[in-house]
Formats: sequence, structure tokens, C-alpha cells
Amino acid sequence: MLRLALPLDFDGDRVGWWLLGRCDPDDFYSPADIAVLQLLANQTAIALLNIEQAEQLRTLYEMNIDRTEADRRGLAHAIHDEILKQSVPVERLGSEFEEAYSQIDHNLRRMTSRLRPVMLEVSLYSALEEMVDELEDRIAGELSIHFAVVDFSDSPLSYPTKV
Repeated sequence: MLRLALPLDFDGDRVGWWLLGRCDPDDFYSPADIAVLQLLANQTAIALLNIEQAEQLRTLYEMNIDRTEADRRGLAHAIHDEILKQSVPVERLGSEFEEAYSQIDHNLRRMTSRLRPVMLEVSLYSALEEMVDELEDRIAGELSIHFAVVDFSDSPLSYPTKV
């Protein structure tokens, strides 16, 4: 049975309601009790808004990372597919061109290696683990994912950082 309804307000906006039932021992809320409960309700409203804003920031941050990774992946593919695959065989041209071509080829490969996802710089294991975590968040209980790979992140078997 509802005995007291307190608004959850913050900065003039109604966030919700705090519904309270019976109050022991005499089923009565005194004005002092109501004042304290209203202060708690106002703090609860602030906490709820902070939780909501933190989730919005997390979502925006993840969207920004996804967009950045997609841009980097697209650029790496474009450089690889449109420049490196369409190169003229060096042997047909002179030695000066061969040296210039080798330098360009080296620089392009170095640039594309920098476009790898940031987690690969830590380790392949960490990148795969992060990918599984993101996938679990997206499917939210629809499937169960088990990630079972030996972690070699502290060994020399981690993904190389330089070309």
C-alpha cells in the first residue's frame, strides 16, 4: 500500500518518483522523516542522472573508437589495394627508380602498419579478448561466447609493432 510518494527532482526536472509503503511502528511519516527522505530522493535523482550520462559518454566513446577504426581500416585497404597492388615491377625500370620505388614501398608499408587497431599494439590476445567482450555486449545474452586462447602477451610471440 502506497503511503508516500516523493518526487525525484534535479535542477527543476522530474527524473522519477520514489514510492514508499508502510512505516513502522505507527504507519506515519513525520515531517522530519519526509524532509530527510526528500533529501535522499534528491541525491538519488542526481545519482540516476550521473549513471545515465556515464552510459551516454561510454556509448559515444565506443562509437568514436569504432568510427576511427573503420576509417583507419578503410585507409589501410585503400593504400594497399590501390597503390601497392598496382605497382610496376621494379626490374623494368632503372636503378634510380628502383631505389625511389623501394623507399616509397617501405614508407607505404610502414604507414599502413600504423593503421592497425590500437589493441594489436598491446597484444593479439588483448585485441581478441576486447573483440569478444564487445561482441558479448552487443548480443546481450542471446548467445554464450567462450574465449579460450593461451595468453602470450608477455612473451615475444605478441604482434610486432614495427614493419
